[in-house]
Amino acid sequence: MLTAYNREILEYELRRISSAPRIVPKLAALVKDPNLNPEDVIEVIRHDPALTTRLIAYCRSAAIHRGTEVNNVHDAVQCLGFSEVYRIAVVVAFRTGFCTRFKVYDCSADLIWQQAVAAACLMEEFAIEKDEELGTPYTIGLLHMIGMFLVDWHCSQIPGVQIANRPLSKQLELERQFAGMTHLEISAMALEFWGFPKHIIEPIRHYADPAACQDFRTRAAELQLAVLLSKELNSPTLKITIQANSKGDAFLPALPLDKIVPKVQRRLQSALNFLRL
Repeated sequence: MLTAYNREILEYELRRISSAPRIVPKLAALVKDPNLNPEDVIEVIRHDPALTTRLIAYCRSAAIHRGTEVNNVHDAVQCLGFSEVYRIAVVVAFRTGFCTRFKVYDCSADLIWQQAVAAACLMEEFAIEKDEELGTPYTIGLLHMIGMFLVDWHCSQIPGVQIANRPLSKQLELERQFAGMTHLEISAMALEFWGFPKHIIEPIRHYADPAACQDFRTRAAELQLAVLLSKELNSPTLKITIQANSKGDAFLPALPLDKIVPKVQRRLQSALNFLRL
């Protein structure tokens, strides 16, 4: 039997991936700073060639082109604004390293990325409704599934392993059986390795059981709802799911899901075009 997942194995596997994820917490701190110096943002981005290339290419694309020539990072930041630069940075940093096909999950990796982008958009819309900053919830929504890629890499070495990704309770049971940990726990460990703060890590660690997330229960409950809705966006049962969850619960205030979900459906296609899924 393959050794159960642990921090040593995780860190060995993460070192095979680009160091780009490490710039995201730095960029997040800068973007949230009320005394933000644009040159500090540009300096962080400039050290990542992949991010620089994608930002410039995005600015030149038909979807965003505004008639201004964009040839460098400074131009791209001025064209897009800090919030959009941050969103793109998160996607590029993780999409670059986590783009392999799944071997043990019974769904495609591209589908999981689509659902992660949908969850990120939902989390951001939840924050808009509450007049909160947008970077943290977007990051939580996008990165909650990173552990699935690590579980897949690890368990692909075990002949015949198959992990169903629905329902979530069954997925977590199988992950623990074959990897020794769930993707929630492994996602949290990976984000700790890259230097992300607790207010991002803990909701991801506990979104299957928000009551266990002592300091960030509301955010964990929001993520649980976002993950549920992200899997239902193209389902005939979507309206039923919206109605069942519109009233909120003990940890989650009521949200106008009938207004939020259509907005996310419209936003999602643009985001997926950027990812080229």
